[in-house]
Parts: sequence; structure tokens; C-alpha cells
Amino acid sequence: MNIKKLKQIGLSHSRLSTYRSGCKKRFWLTMQGWINPMSSRAKNTLFGNLCHYISEQTLQSTAVADLIIHCNKYVLQNQNDLSSVDSQEIEHNKALAAITMHCYFNLQNAYKNYTVLKNELYLKRLRVGNHVFNIKIDKVLQDKKTKELWILDHKCKSRFDVDTLAKKIVIDQQLQLYRKGFETAYKRKITGIIWDLIRKPGLRMTKKDVDMNAFMNRVKEDIEKRPEWYFVSIPLRLRPEYSENFDRELDTEMVQLYADLEKGETAFIKNTDVCSDPFTCDFLDGCSSGNMNMYIKR
Repeated sequence: MNIKKLKQIGLSHSRLSTYRSGCKKRFWLTMQGWINPMSSRAKNTLFGNLCHYISEQTLQSTAVADLIIHCNKYVLQNQNDLSSVDSQEIEHNKALAAITMHCYFNLQNAYKNYTVLKNELYLKRLRVGNHVFNIKIDKVLQDKKTKELWILDHKCKSRFDVDTLAKKIVIDQQLQLYRKGFETAYKRKITGIIWDLIRKPGLRMTKKDVDMNAFMNRVKEDIEKRPEWYFVSIPLRLRPEYSENFDRELDTEMVQLYADLEKGETAFIKNTDVCSDPFTCDFLDGCSSGNMNMYIKR
């Protein structure tokens, strides 16, 4: 691994998150280019990725059929990554994402009181403090009344604990990195950060659903009955100490990360407490068998 080049190209937040995940071995294997062709990650993240893609393409309510078209485009663009996902599972997630986002735009739409200044902002090879990062921000918003700037990040999951996330947002490093990156690139102050939570419906198609449209109507009815269950917005107005603590911790963490890379593989030990947290690790078979025969190296 060319560490000097890596420092110039920069890390994405997803790579940094893998380093923080609790198993440094996972980070090492990922950085070496190893992938599991049979990974369930594509299936587990499909709904969220579809919702994100829809939010990239449109900012307002539109016909469900149009949202299905967006889903079809996403699947086509990512067909290699989705090759291990059953076609019925893909169709199920497309239907869920389309009807959920249709309801989201009508019932929630966390940025309705804002002007969307930046949609899917990609800051490539941006120097933040002493280190280089590649940052992708879902939305940069401007309050229509106060003109304050906010960063919004969509979170799409089957389960989430709102009380826990309301506490976690204060110390969340991802949103702080987005804040720091935007302020560095644009020389404008971010007032606050917003987690925009979208819950994946747990309903499945049954014999009572004569077709996919009937199923989507049933999902829509459930969402409209309890939108507060499916859509939650958690805003946080930033205080100076939040940013100061993050800046200091980020530099310390990055110095340690690159020091580990200099040491090589021996610095990246396994942590068996997180092999199945929250999903089974893509590299569990390789770690348990001692060989990487089933994996592909990019």
C-alpha cells in the first residue's frame, strides 16, 4: 500500500467508519481491496440506497410510477453489486422505497422549510485540518427565515432508537466531518446538523395482495396512519465545544490510523466481539478458515 499516495488521495468517511468499527482487521482487508462476492451487504443496504438515490433525483412529491423509474435506474447502474441479491428481493425493496419516499415527500419532507443549496455535495480530496478526505453530504440547507445553514443527513433503517440517536447526534463524527468539510471548502458557517430518519416498513407481500400495487397501497395506508413512526427529524444547533472536541479527536485518530498503516498488517488485529454486529462480517469466513479463496481482490 502506498501510504504517501493515500494521504494525498484521502479517505472517505465510510473507510474511516470501518476503521472505527471495532475490528481493525476488517479495515485492513478492505484497504487491501478484498471483497466478498457473496456479501449480504448489498441486500441489507438496498432499501436505504434506493431512498438516497430517489432523494438525489427529486426534492418534491411526484407520482409513485416516477419513483419506480428512479429505482430501476439505480438497479441498472449497480447491477454488478446487486448480482447476489434475489430478483424478488430487489422488486420488494423497489416497491418499499418508492411508496415510502412518496409518503415522505407528502407527510414529512424535512427540508420543506429550507432552501436546498446543495444536493448530494461531493467534496473530493479536501484537506480538513492536517488530513485529506473525500466527503459526500446529502443536503446543505438554508433556513428560509433566518438564512442559517444546516447540514441534513438521511438515515434509512428498519430499526432505530430515537432517544439514543438524539444523544448520539451531539458527538456523531460523521456529521461533524461534513460540517468541517463544508466550512473549509466554502468559508461559510454551519449553524446545525439534522438527522432525517426514514424507517423501512416491515410489511411483506402476502396472498391478500393481488399484485405489487395492492401491496404498496397497504404499505401506504400503514405509513399514513402513523407517519411519526416512519419519519423522524432530529435537529441539533451546534455549540463551539462540539466542534473543538471533534477537531482535536479527528487529528489524533488520523495520526494513529496512518501510524497503524506504517506498521502493516500486524497492527490490525481481529475483534471477535463484532463479527456479527450489526450484520455478519463479510470477512468472517476468511478469518475463521485462515484463507481468502472465496474472496476477490480488486
